[in-house]
Amino acid sequence: MLIDWCKGNGVTTRIRLDTRTDNTMAVSLYLKFGFIVEGCCKNQTLLNGTYYDLYIMGMMIK
Repeated sequence: MLIDWCKGNGVTTRIRLDTRTDNTMAVSLYLKFGFIVEGCCKNQTLLNGTYYDLYIMGMMIK
């Protein structure tokens, strides 16, 4: 898995991702893998005429 590779490569110190706040299944999965919500960007993504908020999620690699 990519997270395991990042933990073992000795270079990566942080992983960051963005996901729509209404994508609850993805948010739940990312939280399960140890990501935390670091912020929220309002009206960040436009899809079919509707703006959506994005969560900024991150994980520190030790």
